[in-house]
Amino acid sequence: MNLLEFWSAACDAWSLLAAFPLHWLAVILVILIAVESLMFVPVVGFVIKLAVAGVVVAQVIAMFGLAAAGQSPSPLGLISGFSLPLGAQVALALAALLPFFAGMLFLYFKAGPQTVKFFFGNLFKIKPPSPEQFVQLKYVMHLAALPLTFLAGAVVIKGLSGFAAVSSAIVAAVNNWLPIFLLFLLALAFEWLSEKLPTFLPRSAAAAVGGILLVAYLAWSLALTYTVSARVLNPAHPAVRPNPSIERDVQGLSPSVAPHVKR
Repeated sequence: MNLLEFWSAACDAWSLLAAFPLHWLAVILVILIAVESLMFVPVVGFVIKLAVAGVVVAQVIAMFGLAAAGQSPSPLGLISGFSLPLGAQVALALAALLPFFAGMLFLYFKAGPQTVKFFFGNLFKIKPPSPEQFVQLKYVMHLAALPLTFLAGAVVIKGLSGFAAVSSAIVAAVNNWLPIFLLFLLALAFEWLSEKLPTFLPRSAAAAVGGILLVAYLAWSLALTYTVSARVLNPAHPAVRPNPSIERDVQGLSPSVAPHVKR
């Protein structure tokens, strides 16, 4: 994928979001509330949160495929991600956890075991890492996740599972480094800006603006991941433009875009 094709994918992502703005807002808010709340489970909260998030992201990719066919997204559709084949769910969960454990190793060697304990204990009793350490952790996690950027697409668009999905995602990432790099820059820019907000805004305003930025970033990055994945993994039939003429009709959706959708 070259820069012009990436720009075209970005335009397609904007079209998908603009076609159903309130629906996508509802989807993102439900994800944030449901998934983030899991981290409060003692000891294993962060692990459960990331494993669930890995599966949910794949379902959101599938929902963008359905939106391209004209079907409006619904938060209830997120549940369908857990009907994916077990091998696909395991691959998605592990792909979300590997960057996390890479980040834990980074924190362990940089700040000691006490910092890591925060992620495997009671969040209300253990001192969290410093804001700077949190941002560095996120940088490491984003970097470690790069080789599997297309994993959700490999599961949803190509219908692969397990090792086959992982292998396909890695090959696609190696052969399409430019969109991977640009998505990485987008993530770094978001993390950097989120960190800097409290330095030039009052605390309450920074929190409000940060929340809005988080919702916008998640919606945009997920939409862009879908449109880029569709072009990389299924270039003959990317199916990324919304088609209102077949609204709520998944029959018009290419089987290679969402193979697990029942027809």
